[in-house]
Amino acid sequence: MRYTKFAFIALVAVFTGCEEYFEKKDSEPDGSKPYIAISAPANNSVFSSTQAIKIESVISDKDKVKELEVQIVQLGEAGSAQDKSSNADNSNAKALWSFKEFPKTNPVVVDTAFAAATLPAGNYLLTLNTIDGRTNVGIKEVHFTVK
Repeated sequence: MRYTKFAFIALVAVFTGCEEYFEKKDSEPDGSKPYIAISAPANNSVFSSTQAIKIESVISDKDKVKELEVQIVQLGEAGSAQDKSSNADNSNAKALWSFKEFPKTNPVVVDTAFAAATLPAGNYLLTLNTIDGRTNVGIKEVHFTVK
C-alpha cells in the first residue's frame, strides 16, 4: 500500500510537470531571429555582365531554420522597386531570380552563383528571408549593381 501511494504521487507529479509540453507554446515566436551572415556579394557591389554573381551565406538558429527564401528584385533609380504597385519594402515587387527551400540541416549554407548577364543592367536587391521552428523571421538584404 505504501508503494501504491508513492507511485500515485509520482505519477501526478510527472503529469503536472509535463503540462507545458502539451500546450501549443513551442510554435510561438521567442524573439530569437535566425542569424544570417552574407559573405557574398558584398553590399553595393558592382558586376559587369561577363561576371558571375556568387551568393554565399550561412544561416543558423537555435530552433532550426524551417524555411529559407532567396530572391533578387530589380530596383528603380531611387532604390524603389520598379514594379509601380509595390510598396517601400519591395514586398509586392516581382522577383527576377529566386528559390525557396525547407532545410534539414543547421546551420544552413547557401553557396550558389549565376551569370550577371541573365539580369538587365540596373540596381538590385538580394534578400534572404528565413523562418525558424518558432516562427521567428530573419531578413538580410544586400544591394548590388549590374552594368
